[in-house]
Amino acid sequence: MGYPLHMVMAYNFDAYPFLGKIVEEMGVKTFTLKVKDKFYSQVCRTIIPTADSTAHATGIHGVLLPWDLYLEYGDRRLLEKVYPVMRGTFLWNVAGLTPDGVSDCWIGDWHDALPGYEEKYIQLRKEAAKRTGKTGGGGQSVNSDPGPTITARLYQAAQYMIATARTLNKPEAEIREYEQIANHIKEGFVKIFYKSDELAYGSQTSDAYALCLDLLPPGKKEQVVASVVKDVMVTRQGHFSTGEFGTDRLLEALTLNNQDEAAYTLMTREDFPSFGLMMALGSTTTWETWGEAILSKSESGKPELVAATRPVSHAQFVAADGWFLKSIAGIRQDDRSVGFKNIILRPHQFRQLDWAKADFHSVRGVITSDWKRQGERFSWRVVVPPNTTATAFVPTKDARTISESGQPAVQAQGVKFLRTESGAAVFELQSGGYEFQSEL
Repeated sequence: MGYPLHMVMAYNFDAYPFLGKIVEEMGVKTFTLKVKDKFYSQVCRTIIPTADSTAHATGIHGVLLPWDLYLEYGDRRLLEKVYPVMRGTFLWNVAGLTPDGVSDCWIGDWHDALPGYEEKYIQLRKEAAKRTGKTGGGGQSVNSDPGPTITARLYQAAQYMIATARTLNKPEAEIREYEQIANHIKEGFVKIFYKSDELAYGSQTSDAYALCLDLLPPGKKEQVVASVVKDVMVTRQGHFSTGEFGTDRLLEALTLNNQDEAAYTLMTREDFPSFGLMMALGSTTTWETWGEAILSKSESGKPELVAATRPVSHAQFVAADGWFLKSIAGIRQDDRSVGFKNIILRPHQFRQLDWAKADFHSVRGVITSDWKRQGERFSWRVVVPPNTTATAFVPTKDARTISESGQPAVQAQGVKFLRTESGAAVFELQSGGYEFQSEL
């Protein structure tokens, strides 16, 4: 489970039996591994033990998965049980960092998009593998330096360890240890990877991670946003250059920074490389690659599926699936919440879309977001499960025009007006169903 998809599973089905079992078994048999003359115990057994410390990136999920699972389902018991393995795995991971606090891992953004699927382009992948000295797997990154990708994920792991330690009331000394590691990684990330001449980090994946995790030099956010948008829309002509780790991060970074045109273009292209091409060729599942070792040119010059040497049903890119629910439907968990006790309902209004409908089966019940836009009129049906609350951002140009079930929203039962913010009226909702109408 090295992929960044584990919680996307929970958007599609009850993933707890499967993911909970993985977390339970993390502590069944652990490794004691050595890095720089020091031994680290309680290291997650899914890591391949090796003298090569740059393999540390393969175990980051031993930290990310338990905390994400806790946030999604609220099982503190499991978090407490696996904490020693999280700590051992994390400390072993960061022990392999350079003195500047960055990763020299060779794995990177696995199977990122090549310029084409023909053999001459696949050769670029082979050359990337030779540069790393690691030929196994065949998915070495072509478009991004591996360092920023894995360093950013280790920074995320450090933030998870801080949150976990606080949740479990661990000693302040442990929390400070994680905080110091996180600060060291962030400083190193900016110092080593930021390209001052480009005002960015040099690739879609690196820029996206920097934006999503706030790994930015002071005052440089707008420049990094501009860089990644230019890469998408101009350099790549509306295509991804990302792979396993960067694809969902890119969509998240673009949407959170209101770069709707770029995000929408990426998700609606139908030529190589794109999800649209996969669907156009009849696939109902995502592939392991964007098309290399899967596609060939037909006599007409168009891509066609061949006897692939790579899977055409694979979890590599399924993490992008969460973008539909979180961004278009606007269903997210409040950052201060666990187990969807408090929900954020905030649909992102892409100008090209007139409606969206989603039902999310959370651990507390079904959450519904069903919106339509007709001219300047916005209609939105939402359902908040029992024993939960929601913060709903109703798009509007004037909060006074908003109604709920035919009456002014401020007078509706279970609805409390909080504020206006960024073109929306913000309400607190109690459990129940609501029908909002507003003027855009």
